[in-house]
Amino acid sequence: MDLLSKLQKEMNSMKELFNSRMATFENSISTQAPAPPAVRDDFNSFKDFIGKMVSGLQNQMDIVLKTLEEMETRSRAGILLLHGVPEAEGEIAPSKNTSMYSISLKVTDICQNRLQLSDITTNSFVSCHRLGKNKAASKPRAILIKFSCSRTRDVVWAAKKLLKGSGFTLSEFLTNTRHAVFLEARRIYGVKGSWTSDGRIVVVCPDGSRHKITTMDELRALPLPSDANGAALKSTASVGAEASGEPVLPNAANATSAAAARRVLPNRGTRK
Repeated sequence: MDLLSKLQKEMNSMKELFNSRMATFENSISTQAPAPPAVRDDFNSFKDFIGKMVSGLQNQMDIVLKTLEEMETRSRAGILLLHGVPEAEGEIAPSKNTSMYSISLKVTDICQNRLQLSDITTNSFVSCHRLGKNKAASKPRAILIKFSCSRTRDVVWAAKKLLKGSGFTLSEFLTNTRHAVFLEARRIYGVKGSWTSDGRIVVVCPDGSRHKITTMDELRALPLPSDANGAALKSTASVGAEASGEPVLPNAANATSAAAARRVLPNRGTRK
């Protein structure tokens, strides 16, 4: 769990503790001998004051997290993830430079032959590397591709449909929060009704309207599909973050710090 997610969780715990303590104290006042009106008025004033302070802190945190979320999204704008490329033994043992070079050659070959982009060379990338540690799993790790310029990235992204049937897929490198929103959107609206564009989730509603969203709250506000399972799926979206252990707060963003954004966190992709 990153630092800001931990801070957000602690904020939730503080709110729950405050509400619990206030409820306990208020109950003790009611069950015991009637308190003087002045005491009861002071208690209510104190409760309202603390409640407003907690809400104010929450609003400030939401603004900070949303800003950091946007910063991290922009830092990932020149990155794509390539899935399905088998791992070779030579990628594991040699030096980082050799490994990076061999992976770059693989990516270049796919771009030139599968995507029909003959202008793509190894110089088109700042770096190419596998995400996460190699655990000898049957499923190959995704390759993170950081492009030397945004235009090259956009050209490759626009040609991704040519990978259909090849076993390879391209995805954007979403933040943790947006990745979770995307998974819920896809579960509700299906593969054809949800995808990503420039770090945002595009959802096609039953009436044909398109919406670009970034948060769970925005997803929950959209019209449900007409199928019988829509309501059940939408209700799942409302508890998805809580079930996964993430704090459920309005407009909250599970952003990482700017330093973490520069490190480029693994394992967050959006296949289309």
